[in-house]
Amino acid sequence: MSVTEREPLVARSRTGDDDAENDAATASAASSASREALRGPRAFVSARNGRRVLNVASALVLAALVAYAGASNFLRGGHGGVTARQYGGGLGRLTWNPTDGFSTHRGAGKTRDEASGALLQRTIERYYPSRLTPGSAPFEILFTSTDNPHTPCSAHGYAKDHCEFERWDTIYAFGSSPVDNAALPTMRSATLLVLVECMDVDKTLGPSPTLDVTPDMEPRCEFLEMPSTKDDMSKCDQSAGASSASTDCRYYGLFNIDAMENRSDYEWDNLIDKAIWRGSDYPFLWPGHWPNLKPDGESFFHEIASAEDKEGKMKSLVAGNRIGPRMKAVLMSKLNPSLIDAKFFNWYGGGHRADPLHLDTSEHIEEDTFGKYRYQLDLGGGGGTTWSGVIPKLAMPGVLFHHVTSMKDSYFDLLKPYEHYYPLKEDLSNFEELIQEVRDDPEKAKRISAAATAWVKQFRKLGSLLKHNYDTLAVPLARSLDPTGRLQPIPFHVAHPKL
Repeated sequence: MSVTEREPLVARSRTGDDDAENDAATASAASSASREALRGPRAFVSARNGRRVLNVASALVLAALVAYAGASNFLRGGHGGVTARQYGGGLGRLTWNPTDGFSTHRGAGKTRDEASGALLQRTIERYYPSRLTPGSAPFEILFTSTDNPHTPCSAHGYAKDHCEFERWDTIYAFGSSPVDNAALPTMRSATLLVLVECMDVDKTLGPSPTLDVTPDMEPRCEFLEMPSTKDDMSKCDQSAGASSASTDCRYYGLFNIDAMENRSDYEWDNLIDKAIWRGSDYPFLWPGHWPNLKPDGESFFHEIASAEDKEGKMKSLVAGNRIGPRMKAVLMSKLNPSLIDAKFFNWYGGGHRADPLHLDTSEHIEEDTFGKYRYQLDLGGGGGTTWSGVIPKLAMPGVLFHHVTSMKDSYFDLLKPYEHYYPLKEDLSNFEELIQEVRDDPEKAKRISAAATAWVKQFRKLGSLLKHNYDTLAVPLARSLDPTGRLQPIPFHVAHPKL
């Protein structure tokens, strides 16, 4: 039952901008038709009887329908082509038309895009059924499922000359997205991908849901389970050898005090006064063009190992800005083991090819061990966050030093500093300061820890996850499905009457 951080593997493929010219032509034709309709009733003279004018009201209705179709075709093509081309070709697309229905076109997210497309489809089917009638206009939704947005437009200098954000369509990010909206102005942080399985969208959403969700219903995934008993994970110990990297050992679950054998070990005063972290050695904000991108820790192994003063070299790297936060934490642990226990642990097997500094561990740590430490860390990886590390750390008896970076996940706005966590700077420069804050006011730290655990217990419920999806995805989709602003989703309480 480890809560060791596990980031998804980073996909690197790209897709082309196949439909840009056709979509632009369609948008132009729709715009032309709209202008003709808006000329008034004289535009609708019968071919057989040039003097017979259609009813004015009918003409206006037809004009509105053509205008709506034009707006939808504009969404489907004109600016969608511009967005995909300037973004860099890695966006996924969900398309719909009355003849063929839904279709997901994968981008750089590869198989992840299938899950994102399925969530988009089920969300639209559940909350926007009127948009899917036989007479409705086609539409296209753009999205990304990569760890972070992989676009050259994330570099300010490039964006200034090549990225016309005012012409971009909305992009829904099911991975991490920028905290600063100005970085990618049309990007919306949508439901984090690791939560999708927990909602069982085929049964809870879609046109005909088969599961009536009630307030206390449990999530439908291992990631957010709160098991009542401790599993036997001995096969994942170092003595088990290669099996420690198997998927059987990658348990997704939350700390539950009721499952612990000796509950007194997890009382505040008995917690180990030290921070703990285990995770993979990923580059920070990679791949991409983000200004604070950092290489992986292994890139610095030789530089440190060959230095005459190894300790001095490590101190220099920790004090500087060349290394990423994970490598920085591991070196901090090497320099000050009384404050932090941080090591690299690779879930995908093998660890580093060489580990001259002994920064790796092959020892699998379970939640009962993590829970004994007073300070938890959720250090960002390739996406700038850790998709599966934050919620489990919030559930621990200690406090979370939440890694506040330039990226966020869909639920981060629900969490408040000094209410649910202590904010740890991106470069970890205030780590010791936070330690001292907790030591100076342990009662405040206990309240923060209790509030974090209470938040997790509520958020993990199936109904809460559906409401989160409604707020972060269903509501914003209204403007993507109807730029006029008239279309609104079915109210949440109507779609889920038992919640």
